[in-house]
This record gives sequence, C-alpha cells and structure tokens, in this order.
Amino acid sequence: LHFRKLFPLDPKVMIFSKPETKEHFLQNIDKFGDSYTSLTNHYLLKDVFSKIDSIESEKGHSLLHLPDTDMIRLEDHYCKDAWWGIFRNYVIYLDVYHTIDFNNNIYDDKLDISNLFLIEKSLTFYGAKISPTISDSVTHIILDPDDLSRLLDIKKIVLKKMKKPNLHVISKSWVTESIKDHEALDEDNYSL
Repeated sequence: LHFRKLFPLDPKVMIFSKPETKEHFLQNIDKFGDSYTSLTNHYLLKDVFSKIDSIESEKGHSLLHLPDTDMIRLEDHYCKDAWWGIFRNYVIYLDVYHTIDFNNNIYDDKLDISNLFLIEKSLTFYGAKISPTISDSVTHIILDPDDLSRLLDIKKIVLKKMKKPNLHVISKSWVTESIKDHEALDEDNYSL
C-alpha cells in the first residue's frame, strides 16, 4: 500500500490459507520461493538468494562448495568447450617458493619477485588450482625459463618421490600460448 499498488497473491504474503490453496500456489514457485511465472526485481532476488543460502547451509552443503569430482562433472557437462576454463582440470605448482617441498609442508616463503606471479593470476582466472607444494595431486610444475636455478632439484624430487608419468615440468610460455589459442596446448613442446 505504501507504493499504492497491490502485491500479487503468493505464499509469502498469505497469513493463513487452506492446504489446498497453499498447494495451488506452491506449484508456481520453486523451493526457495522464486516464482516461475511472475516478473522479478532486485528486491525479490535478494530475498530468494538469502533463502538459498540459509536452506543450503542447513543441509550442510552448497552449490558453491561441491566436491571437486562433482564440480568437474558439472563443468564437463555444461562448459565442455568453454575457453575460459581451459586449465580447470589442472593442479599446478609454480616455482615461486624459496623452499621446495614434497611433504605437504606449506611454507610462507614466496620469492620477493617472480615473473610467475602474473602467470599464477592467469592460471587461477582460467580455472586452475594452485598448489603450494609438489603433491600427488599436482599435474603441472611451471618454471620461469629466465630462472632455472631449481630445475634440477625439482626434477630430482619428481623422480624420487613421485610415480606420475604424466606430470609435466614445463615453461611458463605454455600458459601464455594456451591462453592465446583458447585451449590447453601439448605440454611436450614446452618441457624443461
């Protein structure tokens, strides 16, 4: 009445209704109260989104926090050819730490300056997960060709500790060229 308009009749404005009436109106909305047929505005959307958060948190899970396997399955189904997710199935270790570690000890000792910091942002933007350690989940290790001082140490760790023949130790140019071509290029051309 404040806006001199009548609100449409829907369950959230009903104080009392018969079960039949309630059931009739529930056929036109989803479980969060969003109408299938009525027009919406940003106030209604804020209300619906707040309900989504509260209902999902009560269940203990959310679409925003799906397990990685479920998220990959959904992305493969709906975004299979999406260029903006070209690195989404990769876990990448960047050579930006003073201490190289395989034992999942996370050190807060990033180098002060590295050409890989911008590469890290690009990888994250295009869907990659960045690992602070060389773990079993890592699929790629990326180094800056201008600083290969730790290449031998990294290769020793990989040969000694890891049993993944498909782990790629590659140059940062693989990232930039893949982004340019909108697809993950063959890593063999960028191996170190």
